[in-house]
Formats: sequence, C-alpha cells, structure tokens
Amino acid sequence: MVCAEDVTYGKPHPAPFILAAKNLGLDPKNCIAFEDSPAGIKSAKDAGCFTIALLTSHKKSDLALADLILDSFSVLSIRKKMRPMS
Repeated sequence: MVCAEDVTYGKPHPAPFILAAKNLGLDPKNCIAFEDSPAGIKSAKDAGCFTIALLTSHKKSDLALADLILDSFSVLSIRKKMRPMS
C-alpha cells in the first residue's frame, strides 16, 4: 500500500504507482492499476501501468485515457492458462 505521505508528489503525478510497483519488486509496465478518477488514470498511465477504469463516480468520457473501462468489478473475469506439470 502506498499512501499520500509516502510520496512527494501525489496523483496525477506517477510517483504513487512507481513506488507501489517498486515495493512489489515489479516494473510498472507489468502492473495493472484499477482506478476510478481521471487523476488516478493519468497517474497510472504515466507510470507505465495498464489501467482499468471503474465507473463509480465519473463519466466514461472522463476516464477515456484508461486502457479498459468497466461498469464494475462484477464484469471482470480473469482466466489463467495452466501449464502442464512435468
């Protein structure tokens, strides 16, 4: 978790997402960010994350920068391909 107190610059600056990825030992380009605000989407995109916008408090047009826009988490499905065990 990254809080406002953890970074010098908050959203829409990319610092929160860059720090979160660093704390996970990941490159931001290998991260998915879920956001519901234009500032959050800009922050995540500028950090290099794939962004999923949730329509909770803003219009779709306000979140157009996102890679994917969803009405809610309930429409999200994650499918994982399993590799055969050797």
